[in-house]
Amino acid sequence: ISEFVTLCAIALFTAMISDLIVTPVFLRNVSLVGIWDILALDIGIDTLVASPLFKGMSNFQIRKVILLCDLREYQAGDTIIQQDNKDKEMYVMVSGAASVKYETGGQVRTLASLKVGDVFGEAGFSGDILRTASVLAEDDLKVVALNKEQVAKALRLYPTIATKLYRNISEILGS
Repeated sequence: ISEFVTLCAIALFTAMISDLIVTPVFLRNVSLVGIWDILALDIGIDTLVASPLFKGMSNFQIRKVILLCDLREYQAGDTIIQQDNKDKEMYVMVSGAASVKYETGGQVRTLASLKVGDVFGEAGFSGDILRTASVLAEDDLKVVALNKEQVAKALRLYPTIATKLYRNISEILGS
């Protein structure tokens, strides 16, 4: 039993040295990369700052919102939003192009073209409604997706950011 106790003590001591000395020294030279850093390299922060969704927000506030997002990639022809579906996400176009299409009576009409920085899907994010149109990728594209429940839960700790975000969404819906 004394050999087992000695072995346990050596293992615990080694783990403690590793946690307190080796790991911090190693991490000092390693940069952790998040979605904010990926977007900064991919499109530049200026594109996000210029988006109407982030109007009036500081870089810190935008970063907090972006950390709640999922970065998604779509191929040309993919459907991002399907008309008459119900979901609670909105998107900011990061790269590529997309088109908004409305189908009625077998006829498909193109309502708008979306470019980098455009916000779409805000009506479904804001209310419990069916999607009024489809959004299709025209090129390979990237979007950041915000989920309503995830954003609401996370921003309870940041009421100022939540107020600015929801005000901006209201302005987008009103325009």
